[in-house]
Amino acid sequence: MLTIGSGAKVASSITATILWMDDDELFKGKNFFFKLGTKSIPGIVTEIEHTIDVNTGEEKPADKLKKNEIAVVKIAFSDKIVCDKFKNHKTLGEFILIDRVTDMTSACGVVEEVHTEESGLYEGRVDRNVRAAIKGQKAITAVFVDGVDGVNRGFVEDVEKALNIDGRHTYLYAPKEGEDFVNVVKHLSHAGILVLLLISQKQEKELAADKVEFTKDWNKNGRDVDKAAEFIKKQSVYDGVIVNTSEYI
Repeated sequence: MLTIGSGAKVASSITATILWMDDDELFKGKNFFFKLGTKSIPGIVTEIEHTIDVNTGEEKPADKLKKNEIAVVKIAFSDKIVCDKFKNHKTLGEFILIDRVTDMTSACGVVEEVHTEESGLYEGRVDRNVRAAIKGQKAITAVFVDGVDGVNRGFVEDVEKALNIDGRHTYLYAPKEGEDFVNVVKHLSHAGILVLLLISQKQEKELAADKVEFTKDWNKNGRDVDKAAEFIKKQSVYDGVIVNTSEYI
């Protein structure tokens, strides 16, 4: 029970110290269910500030976390939540992060700072930035040309499966000849989807003419499924603001 003098705050983001418990590495942009007490709300790790050496207390810059590492991170929520620094209020200052795919506990942590003046992910219209944050990915279009470099539908399906297992939101799109696929790709991108576009050599020329942003470099480290999926995962890592102008909705 909260009292008037409890000092608890309502905030949309926090700085916290976490113990990473998952076998998979943590990168910024990963989203979770943030559970504090009985309250559970979607949240996203927007920054990994530094790790903390458990033996020496030394702080080291980091862009990812491995299992059993401790780090200071920033977490943004989809809405406001009542919380407080752990040193002030134990119940409102400790939490766990639950993987949205496996429903397993990925981390436990304590609140270090409460950011009451920052906006939540949904405190405005739902645009490309919000969709990217909630999905925890940057929308990109990876182009696969059928019949080139050993590419066929089966290969792309395997790449999509690998990305889905990792929690990416994907769509394998193989448009028919004559279909207005360029506009479809634009809408899928605005929706925050990672598009795996399987097209013919003729359609590839149409794509270049329309100046659509896409990547064809998925095979730069090799032409097998795992390397292609790993390249696309790195290219689609969520890294904050996607666009700043109002035309991209």
